[in-house]
Amino acid sequence: MLIVWALPWAIARGLWHAVAKHPERSLSEVVAALWALGKVPDALRARGALARSKTTSWDVIDSLRMAAGDVRKRRSIAAESRLAATEEKALQVPRPSFLPAFPWTVAALAVIAGLTHGRWWGSPFLVGGGLVPLPGSLDELWSQAWWITPTTLSLDASPVPADPFNFVLSLLGSLTWWSPSLAVVALFVAAIPLAGAIAWWAAAQFLSRAWATSAVAALWALSPTLLVSLSEGRIGAVIAHITLPWLVASLVSAHESWQRVGQASLATLVVLASAPVLWPAVVLGYLVVALARVRSHGPRMFIGVLPLGLAPAIVIGFPRFSSWWQSLDGRWWDNWGVLLADPGRAYPYQPAAWWEMLAGWPTLLVAEVAGLTIPSWVVLVVAAPLIVAAVFSLALGRALAGATFAGLVVLGLLTASASAALFSGYEGFEPVAVWAGSGVSVLYLGLVVGAGATLDHVDFEDPLGNALSGVGPWLARIATIALAVMTTLQVAPFVMASWTGSTPVEPSSTGRTLPAFVAAEAATNRAIGTLIITEVDGSYRVAVERGSGATLTSGSSLLRARGAEVTPRDEDLARLVGALVRPSAADPAGILQTYGIRFILLEAPRESQAALTLAQRPELVGASSADVLQLWQVPGVTVASSAASSEAPGAPALLWLVVAIAGIFAVPTERRAKAGTRVRDDALPSLGEETSDDV
Repeated sequence: MLIVWALPWAIARGLWHAVAKHPERSLSEVVAALWALGKVPDALRARGALARSKTTSWDVIDSLRMAAGDVRKRRSIAAESRLAATEEKALQVPRPSFLPAFPWTVAALAVIAGLTHGRWWGSPFLVGGGLVPLPGSLDELWSQAWWITPTTLSLDASPVPADPFNFVLSLLGSLTWWSPSLAVVALFVAAIPLAGAIAWWAAAQFLSRAWATSAVAALWALSPTLLVSLSEGRIGAVIAHITLPWLVASLVSAHESWQRVGQASLATLVVLASAPVLWPAVVLGYLVVALARVRSHGPRMFIGVLPLGLAPAIVIGFPRFSSWWQSLDGRWWDNWGVLLADPGRAYPYQPAAWWEMLAGWPTLLVAEVAGLTIPSWVVLVVAAPLIVAAVFSLALGRALAGATFAGLVVLGLLTASASAALFSGYEGFEPVAVWAGSGVSVLYLGLVVGAGATLDHVDFEDPLGNALSGVGPWLARIATIALAVMTTLQVAPFVMASWTGSTPVEPSSTGRTLPAFVAAEAATNRAIGTLIITEVDGSYRVAVERGSGATLTSGSSLLRARGAEVTPRDEDLARLVGALVRPSAADPAGILQTYGIRFILLEAPRESQAALTLAQRPELVGASSADVLQLWQVPGVTVASSAASSEAPGAPALLWLVVAIAGIFAVPTERRAKAGTRVRDDALPSLGEETSDDV
């Protein structure tokens, strides 16, 4: 019986050690069981020899054995001793008090979010900019989590790997399974307080005062990068910005516990899936942290933190990397912008100069309020208090905070500057660069950590609780007021733009990008194609959409960059549009049937030449007409419902395994050491306290 159950029992104990945050013991359990099973023959021979030569029983030495209760007591004393040592170490680095600073900070940020994006509250969908709805059903959402079939190119196209961000979107949409797009609305509405809550927890790993931690959380939650990303619908950048403090704080404290290692692993997966351009910065950050801890925690950093932290992101991104590598034909130095492209829908932007990025602005913004144009140098003036306060952390703050500030600023500035030069594809006729805001988020996180470390160094009270009136406290008060004014000036333009409806993202009552008539037909057959013709400066831009329109998970950044060569599909669509928008005797029925195009949507006024020509085509039936949108149906085209889907590989089992391991480690099961905000000198009694001298 012992031989049968030895290995399963060892595996069960190994799993328990992993859950209890002692993975270093898991492998030793299995190895010890295998070694013991190999020694079973020797043990049986030894027991036989002992039985033949034994003259007394084991009862003789019972008095020498320790009682089970004493063993438990010794183990409990040892555990308490280890916890006491950990708590004593934690007292050397005090943490800020959670109450009441944290809830008040989050509540204040929620009010600001209501003032900024109150128009979004209660809306079932958000559209515009880089934001389109998620698929309407949970089945369709998860069917595009791993592979997608680019039916916009051809009805018989082969599946291609989906962006890793589709997995994140599938998890997000599953929170509101009855309407996946509702989770996106909730994310955008709660983005500011959620970013502040995570930043508060992260700042508590570097700072000791609650008010400085709250200042860091507010600065991060109201940073220009997040506000720009929200207004332009860059959902990947929004999620990366929210989770970035979680990654940084978990990584720098990964040497303390395996729980932090698991959290860093999950945060790395989310950040790199949402913003692939951060891959070089994150990998370099892992290496720097591992090397910094190599003397004290070398084995854990290089055997545990590095593999486990990066494994989920590598596993989920490998199919996409493999497909990108195969498309290079040996030109490994080419198309790096496609590999690091932002997931989701591309949205062009004008990159800011590097000094504007240093102030937290990833894109050029010309603010016109009452006819007044604000020049770009004002951005630097507004951000000057934050930059100056952050620089002083190199001299005043803790070593960890100063190093974090310097490292994040350098990595962020390099990433943001390089992102603007990486070509990731086209949006219509316009080339699109990788979004620089993700790198600016890294940079800005370094600035707020540095500024918080400087403010955290200032004492406003002496050990007896009396207010100090020196130069330091007054400078800190002035800096705090300047940072509050800076934040207000940064938020004000977005508040005005949101309530005046001048932001790209707008609330919508429909979760589709095509007319309702097309969506009704697509409800029974998602393979139905719609030819979208847009008139642009005397020329025409053409696109083909399937079903009820584009969704956040229906595209792939690998397909965004097209080559300079003209494909047969391009020639067919050019001939088709030429025959439709100009008087022609050519019959477009063959091309329409080949590509399964059942509807034609013209984005042009009804009085335009293209609209008048389409209205005269005998094979088209007018379906709807508006000022700038004209829709025709092609009744003669039939599309097989099975054409919209093809067999594709499912989710990699290895991904679920590494995510499960990281999730087990991330679940809090350890007793964490607690420490107060500040420990006053015991030699200084409080007023009214009885001392030995009074006796």
